[in-house]
Amino acid sequence: MNSKKDTLIAYNLYVTKLKGYLDEYNNFNKLNTFDDSKKYKVNLVANGLMKTPFEKMTSQIDFINNYDTINTYFKNLSQYFLTTKLFYTALKKEIKIPDSCLSNFYRNNKYPEYKKIIKNLLREKKYLIENTSYSGNQLLVPLHNNKVIDFDKIVKDNIGKVLIIDFWASWCVPCIKEIKYLEKIKQEFKSRNVVFISLSLDVESQRWKKASYQYDIILNSYRVVDNSKFLFSNIYKIDQIPRFVIIGINGEIINDNAPYPSTGLLNQHIDLYLKKINN
Repeated sequence: MNSKKDTLIAYNLYVTKLKGYLDEYNNFNKLNTFDDSKKYKVNLVANGLMKTPFEKMTSQIDFINNYDTINTYFKNLSQYFLTTKLFYTALKKEIKIPDSCLSNFYRNNKYPEYKKIIKNLLREKKYLIENTSYSGNQLLVPLHNNKVIDFDKIVKDNIGKVLIIDFWASWCVPCIKEIKYLEKIKQEFKSRNVVFISLSLDVESQRWKKASYQYDIILNSYRVVDNSKFLFSNIYKIDQIPRFVIIGINGEIINDNAPYPSTGLLNQHIDLYLKKINN
């Protein structure tokens, strides 16, 4: 019993330390402050989060899973550095990279030095770029079963209603803080033509389910399938979470970066849109 308790304590300490590392390294914004020791530690944290560490990648599935993990947990210079290393390692191992991932890398990576590294390697490895989309569909897993559903179907099934999409994750502290404010807005629009949908970007299914029940995020609750995260982030330009999106009655995006519920402005945006379509 003591052994299990000690193991649990050690694990909790590890998770706390890991979160501290993430906060620290996600604050790096300047290339000249990012020395070799910091890069080494960022690599350690990244490999601890990935299903398949860089050196052990053998397939495009490994690449995609790692790409999702980096974009979920890291931001700023840490994300640029790790994405560059991921692309470099994949090309060296002759793993094909989806063209859409490469386009996203060139568009979002702010450091010419990192772009140059990949461009130089691509001159030799051009045939390793796969001219296909990252994922054909925006796929979701419902909370209550494992039957994968296409987000487009959810939108089509709710034509005539306003959809409020909440992108969140169990590890995202600001996301959790917004839940109680979002709940008040749900109650405010309960009798009106508004549907609230929660889309989790969690990598670990069990952590998502545990948090969903803990915070009562049960109705219309889904987890984004790993291979579909790129499509969601690309369509709604998600660079951080929480993120709130308003979709109109015809399935069109009204606002892909709506105010947080805690600001008291999200309900105003919804109300204004409802008044506009009803006039």
